[in-house]
Amino acid sequence: MPSVIITFFPDKLFLQIWQVEQKRVRNILGANQVSVNTSVDFSPDGRFVVSCSNVGCPTGVRIWLMRDGSSSILRDPVCEKFWAVAVTFSPDGKYVVASDDDGMLRLWNVRTLKLVRRWRAHFESATCVAFTPDGRGLVTGSRDQTLKYWDLGQPGFDGLRVVEVLRFVGHTVCPSHLSFVVSLLTSPLQDRIREVAVSPDGRWVVTGSVDNTARIWDIADASLKCTLVGHKQGIRSVDFSPMDKYVACGGWDGKISVWRYGESRG
Repeated sequence: MPSVIITFFPDKLFLQIWQVEQKRVRNILGANQVSVNTSVDFSPDGRFVVSCSNVGCPTGVRIWLMRDGSSSILRDPVCEKFWAVAVTFSPDGKYVVASDDDGMLRLWNVRTLKLVRRWRAHFESATCVAFTPDGRGLVTGSRDQTLKYWDLGQPGFDGLRVVEVLRFVGHTVCPSHLSFVVSLLTSPLQDRIREVAVSPDGRWVVTGSVDNTARIWDIADASLKCTLVGHKQGIRSVDFSPMDKYVACGGWDGKISVWRYGESRG
C-alpha cells in the first residue's frame, strides 16, 4: 500500500487522506457529515480509518473503508449519544476502543460492528487511550489527573473481563485488585493528561499534559522515569519512534521536540 497520511481540523467536517509521494489529496472522507472530528486512527493493515466526534450525536464513532470511502457507525445500544474524545485500533485490527467525555471506554468488534464491552475508566473525561503492542493492555489518561493501565487478558475480547492490577496515588504504591493509577500533577485545572503513547517494546509509557511537560513511565510498576521540559505551552501530542529510541512531543506553542530515551547506567 502506498504511503498515506490523514489530516483533520477540529472545526472541519471531513478527513483528508494524502498520497505522500504525489503530495496530493487522495480522497476526502465525511464531506457534508454533521460531526466534528477529534481523533482518527488507521487500522494496522491500512484498510480502515476510524474517527470520533465531539458532537453528542449517533455519528460519534465512525469506521471508514479506505477503498471507497463508505462508512459505518459504531453504536452503543444503551447510550445513543456520547461525546467521543479519543479512538484507536487494537494492534491486530480486530477491535476499536473509544473514550468519552464522561470517562467511559467502549470496545467494538470491527467485523461485526457490535459493542463488546463498556466500562467506566475515569471520573472525568478520558482524554486519551493507547493499546500495548501485544494488545493485552490498554493505557488511558484523563482530566482527573490519572493514568490507568487496564489488563485485558487474552486476545479475543468478546468475553472480555477488565482487570486492574495496582493503584499508585501521588507516587505512593497502594496494592489493590484495581489498576494502577498515577496522579501526575496536583492542580485539577492545570494537570490533566492530554495524550498518551506506549513504546514499541511495551515497556514505557509517555504522557503529555497541559502543564507543559511530557513524562516517561515504566509500565511494569508505574514509576516515573523522567520529565521532559522545554515547551512553553501544553503538550498536544506524543509518540514513540517505531524503530529507534526516540520520543516526539508536539506542543500548543507550535514546536516539536524530539528526545532520545534509554536505560540509565551506573
